[in-house]
This record gives sequence, C-alpha cells and structure tokens, in this order.
Amino acid sequence: MKQMKLWMLAAILTFSGASLLTSCSEEDNPVPEPKIEERQAFEKQLSADLEDVAEYINLDPTLKAIEILTSFTNNLNAEALGNQVMDILTQILSNAFSENPTCQFLSFDELGDQKEEALNALANSLHVSEPSSFVLVDAYNSIGTRHMTFKTGEPQAVITEDDALVVEYQDAELGETTELRLKFNDERDGVIVFVANALGSPIAVQFPETIGITITTGKNGEPKQVLEGTVDLNTTDGTKYMSFKGSSWSASANLLASVVGRKEQITATVDHSADGELSVMAGLTINDRTVLTLGALGVRNPYSAEEMEQLKELRGMGSFYSTAYELLKALNGRTIDALTLTINENIYVKCKVNDVAEALKALGNLHLQHDIRGSKEAVDVYTQQLNGVLEFSVIEKNTGISADGSLLTILKEGEYQPAVALRFDGETEFQAVYDNLSEQDLVNYRKIIESFREPIATFNKLLAALQEKAGALKGALPF
Repeated sequence: MKQMKLWMLAAILTFSGASLLTSCSEEDNPVPEPKIEERQAFEKQLSADLEDVAEYINLDPTLKAIEILTSFTNNLNAEALGNQVMDILTQILSNAFSENPTCQFLSFDELGDQKEEALNALANSLHVSEPSSFVLVDAYNSIGTRHMTFKTGEPQAVITEDDALVVEYQDAELGETTELRLKFNDERDGVIVFVANALGSPIAVQFPETIGITITTGKNGEPKQVLEGTVDLNTTDGTKYMSFKGSSWSASANLLASVVGRKEQITATVDHSADGELSVMAGLTINDRTVLTLGALGVRNPYSAEEMEQLKELRGMGSFYSTAYELLKALNGRTIDALTLTINENIYVKCKVNDVAEALKALGNLHLQHDIRGSKEAVDVYTQQLNGVLEFSVIEKNTGISADGSLLTILKEGEYQPAVALRFDGETEFQAVYDNLSEQDLVNYRKIIESFREPIATFNKLLAALQEKAGALKGALPF
C-alpha cells in the first residue's frame, strides 16, 4: 500500500499506474497458468526498461528546487505581501491620467466587437452587477518592474525598480538570499484576465503571452540558479478576454532544474474548453531522456458544491488524501476519459475513471485497512470498489504487446493488499506482474521507487505551503 500510495501521488491520480508492479503472491494466492509467448516478451522488455531507468534515475535537481520553493513560500509574510499588492494597485490607479499611465479606464461600450467576450469573461471571473466600465492594467509597466525584498523579522517589504517582477527573501541568520524572478516582455500580445473587483471597479490585467521564470539562491552574494524556464498562457478560440472557468484556453510550463552535472526538465500543459472540460499533460526528462509522462485527458462532469462538502471526509484519511482532495477540487471533474502513464517512453498505462472521488475514497479506506492489517474480506470490499470505477490496460510500445488489467486482493508479507494483474490475449486468468520479476528486476524497481519517495513527499509539503499562503494572502486583501 505504501508503494501504491507513492506512485499515485507521483502520477496525480493515475490509479492504474499507482499500483502497477506492487503485487506478490503467497501460499493462498492463485497459482498462475503457464506463460504464453506474449507475456514472456512483455516481461523481457519490462526487465530491460527497469534496468535502463534504474541506471540513470536521480532526482537531486528536482528535489533541491522543490525544497527551495517550499522554504521560500513558508518564509514569505502573507500580510506584508498583501500590503504591497494594495500599495502597487493604488499607485497604478493614481497615475492613470499621467503622461505615462500604467492602466486605462475603459467603458465596455467602447470595446466594439469585443464587448460581449469581455462581459462573458468578467461574469465567469467575478461577481459584479451591471458593470459599465473597468480598469485595464498593463502587466509589463505596472507590476513587471517591481522588486520586493522581504527580510527575516521585518513585517514590510522594500520595493525598488528592476527589469522584472522580483520577490526576494533574505535570511539574515543564514546569510542566504532566495529570489523568484518573473520576466515579462513589453509586447501586448497576451490575454486579458479579470483578477479582482477593487476600489469600485473590476480590474483586468493584460499579460504577455510568455513569462520567463528564474529561481536563484545563495550565500554571501553568490546566487546559484536552481530553476529556470517559461510559462505561456493563451486562448484557443481567438478571443482576447478570458476567464479560467468559462473560456477556451491553454497554459504550458517548461522548467529546467539543474545541479552540477545533471539537468531535469519538467513540462506541463493544461487545456481547458469553454464548457469546462480539462486535459492535463506533464513530463519529466533527465539529461535529455524522458523518464515519465503523465496525463489526465477529458476531465468533465464536475461535482456539486454539496458533494464536495461531503467529500471533505478525505481530509481525515491522512495528509496525502487531504492533498488529493485539493487536487480533486482543482481537476473539477467526476469522470476522466483517460489517465495515462508512460515510463521510459515505452510502458504505457491507460485508465478510464468513472468516479474520481469514489476511487479516492476506496484508496483511503485501503490505506486504513493497511494500518489495522485488515482481513481479506474487508480489503476485498475496497478492491472491488476500485474495480467498479476503473478500467485500465497496458501496452509496451516497443513490442506492440497489450494486456487488460484488473485489481485482485492478494496476501503479501503477511497482510492483504490490492494488486494489479494483467491478462494477455490467449489467457483466461489475470496474473500478477510482480510474481514474475527476477531478483535484479526487484532491485531496480525498488531503486526507482525510492528515487521518487523524497521528492514526492517534499512536493506534498510545497502544495500545503502554497495553499496556506494563498489563504493567508486572500485574508489580507480587502477584496
């Protein structure tokens, strides 16, 4: 169960990939039927992939970047940041009629053909009754040149000019400085997003299509870059005004984490349709080799507010499931057409989820059964609940061999657990993958699992820190 839990977080709800390879048989488990040729070829290729990945897997750059981001987030004073946001907003509005304004007061009527799309974007973003005008803020000139410096024990930030939006934290005790730098270009080519209703007017910000991001940290004035990349945001239907809820849009991130001699590239793409359907893809590349690709395609049919309130019970199943609840809210979908997991650009797992929350609750109850060493009958109740909401298959791209998957309750190391079993063409029974791995395969598999353990646990802490600071910042702002 611990391995299944780890893989599930790594795959962001990729349930089928989460439990692949975690089964084992003992005396009361079914005796497998003789292997057919397809299974033998599949297992041979799987063995080669495990050895290949185990040879170069090392997530030190990613782990370092996540640790720095977590510490940076925890150290920021949300109240001070909120005060600076309000000060910046006041300054922006106060120079609206100067020679070099950083914002404009616009009437919806003067937008012409864009009036309807702007009103729709506003309605899907903020609660404003019968607005006639709004404030349009130029991100580059208004916030793209601010440098905010936060220091240990000081409640306010010092703002200076820069060529980017910079948030810096100085730890006086350690003599260490961490800096987040967002570089906006000066082209007015990006989308316009309504972000707040403040000081009597809706406020929209025009962002550039691409934003550069750099994170550095270091002591004694010698910063070292630990993360760099770009973030892109644009609409996919040709509109200029957008909302994250009711527009068709696409966002992507390309980040590179570096430690001496190693580089790890993290990519992510999010596509959202106007009717609310969501698709997410993410990948991890180490030294130019793609190790892992994850996808959640066709996320739709959101839960009602009442259902989400009932699903808060997930929080009581531990920190992992509390994080899963927040991911569930973010995904905003009951069903997922295809959860995908690709390992080493070869092993491809595809899973259809008919009820995300039911799958999460079943996994949470299985974890509780693990804690109390539940009986086979008790564990099998939740194993079958998972089978009722998941449909998955596996294919090896190099061999073209595919198999259907199912979860079985088996005895492993003195306790009952759910385990993934595969059935190939010509077979009548499902067989556990783990049962047929060699000792060296198991060594490679455990090395791969362990390499993800600490980064995932640290990422969980980062999500919790971001959630806490976002809530605190929201409370510090008057809108």
